[in-house]
Amino acid sequence: MADSDSASSAKPPMALYALTVFWGAFLLFLVQPLIGKYILPWFGGTPGVWTTCLLFFQCLLLAGYAYAHCLNHFLPPRKQAWVHGGLLMMAICTLPITPSEALQPDGEGTPVWAILKLLGLSLGVPYMILSSTGPLVQAWFARAHAGASPYRLYALSNVGSLLALVVYPFVVEPWSTRIEQVNGWSWGMALYAVFCGLLVWRMRDVSVVTPSKSKAESGTTETRLRRAGVWLCWLALPACGTAFLMATTNKLCQDVAVVPFLWVLPLALYLISFIISFDSPRWYVREIYVPLLVVSWIGVLWGMGEGVDLEIVLQVGLYSVALFISCMVCHGELYRLRPEPMRLTQYFLGIAAGGALGGLAVAVLAPRWFDGYWEYHIALWGTGLLYLLVQCVNREPWALGKWHVRGLLGLCWTVVCMALLRAVEFSLPAKLALTWLPLLFGWYMARYIVREWWFGRPASEGQDFKAGLAGVVLACLGLYWILEMSANWNEGGSASGWSDLQPGIWVVVGLMTLNLFVWL
Repeated sequence: MADSDSASSAKPPMALYALTVFWGAFLLFLVQPLIGKYILPWFGGTPGVWTTCLLFFQCLLLAGYAYAHCLNHFLPPRKQAWVHGGLLMMAICTLPITPSEALQPDGEGTPVWAILKLLGLSLGVPYMILSSTGPLVQAWFARAHAGASPYRLYALSNVGSLLALVVYPFVVEPWSTRIEQVNGWSWGMALYAVFCGLLVWRMRDVSVVTPSKSKAESGTTETRLRRAGVWLCWLALPACGTAFLMATTNKLCQDVAVVPFLWVLPLALYLISFIISFDSPRWYVREIYVPLLVVSWIGVLWGMGEGVDLEIVLQVGLYSVALFISCMVCHGELYRLRPEPMRLTQYFLGIAAGGALGGLAVAVLAPRWFDGYWEYHIALWGTGLLYLLVQCVNREPWALGKWHVRGLLGLCWTVVCMALLRAVEFSLPAKLALTWLPLLFGWYMARYIVREWWFGRPASEGQDFKAGLAGVVLACLGLYWILEMSANWNEGGSASGWSDLQPGIWVVVGLMTLNLFVWL
């Protein structure tokens, strides 16, 4: 009994976990607009400055999560305390984080690498320590409080991150100079070192207890997934969310203005989706968010067709809503794939790695690979495709029978065919052959996969006839607008706005009709 009481008294209080996670996340996201605004004039004030900053933050977040995973996985609590305490002291020695004037660009070399070098030398160690706080403290909590859910601490950390993004443009930026902001943040980092140092000191004597696998926390999905499939989803879902965040930020800055508010707003929506998704599983409901996802796509496509002539408020609203709904789908599905607390740091390492990959794709690879601005489109439709991937990997008998899954699959396949129609340079019959035939073939394949391979039930001839008839009706519905668009292209014009959406809308209507027969 005495041993039990002493072990209980050695555990850090719950408030210390919460305070450390909250304050660490607050500082982590407060420094992002702070340092971005500080160096923005040095690099010409272009949207690529903030995109590169986001890439740096994602990569350092990955480094912090990898450090937390290795520390928790390979070292006992006492050695963890010594290692983390030493790095805390090293981070304090690098303060303040004021960028050196010697690091200003000289006009030679690539700006991306110059920005990454500047941020690494000025902010590298403190930012990595702060980024490790979330998974490391949650792992410590799971060890000291076996059976308790650590994921609420992750939601709390995102609340701190969101608060930092709100406080900076409305409180910090208007009422302080750049030097005061940097010095104030440095004092906040010293306070964080006190909180984290107390937690480290209390954790050194906590006995090593393997966290129990809770049925409620492990979820039912992981039992149906292979480990490789789980890891793929852990990487792909946050990668898509981060790519969508950065692509939306770029889009807003290019079409509207390069101002800190348009950096902060998308990031705030991204964090809110994390807070809602990881607070409780009841907040993310597929039957609500997936239809909203499709609606937001239609709104964004219409806005892109209107271009810069659209009102600024409406542009910001359309892109922001699409970002929030897409991130809710990505992060909601990610939370459904959460593991038991024993694998918590591995889970967050996968999230951080996916975020870094998404940032790398938008900031570095997309400008090199694409002549146009295609990263937004890829992220837009990638959300839907990843949702369908999760449904297929789950192999749940009801998944492909849900109406919202069928509708989303139909819309994604339609978009692929319509994109092929717009891309090919052949005659109209060739265009039809290259778009409608794959469309109908895809739906027939889906039908046979679902009925014969998935459920083992042969299809009836009557359903074959109905599906073929619906396909003919589908082709006729879109034929008129295809001819109209082809005539416009032959005259040197281009379809845009509402006329650009009409074929896709009619195709979706036809596919919804086709759903009634194919998926029964």
